[in-house]
Amino acid sequence: MYNEEAKLLGKYNINTAEELSSFSDSLSEKYKTLASNRAKLRNKLRRMHNTDEMQPIKDEISSLSLMMADLRKQMKLCEDIAARSGVIDKIVNTIDVPERETGQKERTRSKTYTSR
Repeated sequence: MYNEEAKLLGKYNINTAEELSSFSDSLSEKYKTLASNRAKLRNKLRRMHNTDEMQPIKDEISSLSLMMADLRKQMKLCEDIAARSGVIDKIVNTIDVPERETGQKERTRSKTYTSR
C-alpha cells in the first residue's frame, strides 16, 4: 500500500499537500467526465436492438469502466496519503511540543541552581 502511494507521488512529481489536492481534484473531474460518457453510452445501448451494433458500444463502456477503476484507485491513494500526512504532522507536533517544554524546564532549573 505505502509502496503504491510512493509510486503515485513519484510518478506525478507531487511534493506538497497543495499539489496533492490539485491532483486529486483533477482526477475527480476526469472521473466525472468518464462517468458521464459511460452513462450516455449505456442509455444509447438501451435504445439499440441490433446485437452487431451493440458490441462496439459495450466494448467502449468496458474500456471506460476500466479507466474509471484506475482513477478510483488513484483517488483512494490520494485520500490515504492526505489522511496519513495529516496524522503524521499531528504526531510530530505532539512529540515536538513536550520536548520543547522539557528543554525549557531543564534550562530554567539549571539557571536556578547556578544562581545559588
